[in-house]
Amino acid sequence: MNRETPLLPEVRERTPPEAQAYIRALEARVVALEATVQQLRKRLQQDSHTSSRPPSSEPLRALGKRPLRDIEAMIERGGQSQALGEVLRTQTRQMFHWWYRVRDGTLSHASFASSMRAIRRAVERLLEAGQTCGVPKTDGVCREILKRCQALWTFVRHEGAEPTNNAAERAIRPGVLWREGRFGPHSAQRSCVVETMMTVVATLKQQHRNILAYVTAACDTALHHETTSSLIPIHDTLQHLRRAAA
Repeated sequence: MNRETPLLPEVRERTPPEAQAYIRALEARVVALEATVQQLRKRLQQDSHTSSRPPSSEPLRALGKRPLRDIEAMIERGGQSQALGEVLRTQTRQMFHWWYRVRDGTLSHASFASSMRAIRRAVERLLEAGQTCGVPKTDGVCREILKRCQALWTFVRHEGAEPTNNAAERAIRPGVLWREGRFGPHSAQRSCVVETMMTVVATLKQQHRNILAYVTAACDTALHHETTSSLIPIHDTLQHLRRAAA
């Protein structure tokens, strides 16, 4: 994008050619800097849900759960909503402090579950009060979270479950990057193939199984019209026991 030199004609005539060239170079630099500023503004508005950035690149919201983003939104609305959100954020940070200890092995899951009873009661009371805090969006968010309240505490009831969806986001991130770099498949059939392969790869990685060995075996059994080995380890174990019993 070029700009006209902001000089009056009579002034331009008296300006040496070297000075005019320098002015034009400065103007081009300004244009380039303005374009850079626009790009940076767009990047500031992106997160792991609107781009290929991983959850770990974000602050508190990077913990990867919708309720955490809801809490931050409550605080930004001010008033009673802000007061409610700040208390919820304090409870959430305490919960994650304990959870990190569970993950690091310095706190047993049983002790964690016991400590979480008080936080769970406090959070649920706050959400119930938030339904009538007077801020329509916050009222609605509190009602929606309470509807899935049981699912919210799955990681407390079941050892091994995580309080965030970071693992799921990490699993799908290669697909997101592939789609951006390769522009995705161009037919429904190819989409199905990509979907299946990415599901297989992500599942095998979580189980620490050899991807090449599994895919090779699957292709071999398909060529011989045999049953492909299951992605679910327990299914294979049951099949092995049945064959042994027979």
